[in-house]
Amino acid sequence: MKVAVTGGGTLGHIVPGIAVANKLKKHGCDVFWIGNTDSDEKSYVQKRGINFFSVSAGKLKRYFAFSNFIMPFLVIKGFFQARRILGQQKPDVLFSKGGFVSVPVARAAFSLGIPVVTHESDSSCGLATRIIARYCDVVCLGDRRCSISTKAKVRYTGNPVRSDISGGNPQKFRRLHGICDGMPTVLVLGGSQGALKLNNAIIDGMDRLRGRCNVILQSGKGKTTKTVISGLWQFESFDDDFKDVLSLADLVVSRAGAGAIAELQFLAKPMLLVPLGLDASRGDQITNAEEALRKGKAVVVTDYDKVIEKILELIDNEEKRELLYMACKADQGMDSAEEIAQNVMEVATDGSECS
Repeated sequence: MKVAVTGGGTLGHIVPGIAVANKLKKHGCDVFWIGNTDSDEKSYVQKRGINFFSVSAGKLKRYFAFSNFIMPFLVIKGFFQARRILGQQKPDVLFSKGGFVSVPVARAAFSLGIPVVTHESDSSCGLATRIIARYCDVVCLGDRRCSISTKAKVRYTGNPVRSDISGGNPQKFRRLHGICDGMPTVLVLGGSQGALKLNNAIIDGMDRLRGRCNVILQSGKGKTTKTVISGLWQFESFDDDFKDVLSLADLVVSRAGAGAIAELQFLAKPMLLVPLGLDASRGDQITNAEEALRKGKAVVVTDYDKVIEKILELIDNEEKRELLYMACKADQGMDSAEEIAQNVMEVATDGSECS
């Protein structure tokens, strides 16, 4: 069986899509990816042994931008590019993990009679998912609170998590980068593109954190400061070493994307969530963070001036971190990547096995 996977814009769409793709490959499926022309996305997918095809796509900005005027033309171009790729590759089914690049691909698949399965991670559906749902046979949901108007079958599957983020070697990462022993380690993740406000809050607060904890900051591409700051280790991004740095972290400060929360919960990492505000998103990260807080899995802060204060509170309170750890362990459930893969195979084969 041949399966096309699409998704992109950020690693938040690609990483869970990879988790599902790996499950499909284990079932014997031939998997290929249709994504954005962004070179980083292409290299990330190809490095994991998946063939990658590029199409044009346009992202609708939530503010006035000239790129919004050319976006429809990019989508039309992407539709015809995707239609050509799908026509040549002849997949049995398309799995969409969302993001703006997936819209023309899903529409092209529908036009060719290729069944479509999509997955929405958040508690509210993004614009791409609402559009793609028109062309779907099955819509998989990562959050039970999410509702969507569609003729497709709707199934709760949870959010897929990469299996390769577990089993890291903390001492390997510590030795390689000269990170001090004997102090707790705080890992700060601003998402695949980084988060400038969060970066600045950490850098400005290093005088208070220095000597209390090690701080590892994933700053995002092009956002690493050139100044060497004692007690702070900066990285634009992580790749194969991500599992090692995660295993080293005693506390993770993170944006509140559904995928990030799912991975940290899978590892039972104490979380301090700093969600994107309504000025930069539709509010999905706010609701994600509120739900994690309600379940006792995370502490949430929305004021950047209080990030350092909350870090210090958690670093000094091992009992609170243990409670966060236990709440994450208690809320672990199904193998979501496998559930989604089974839905993809069911749609393509009418219930028969892939392998």
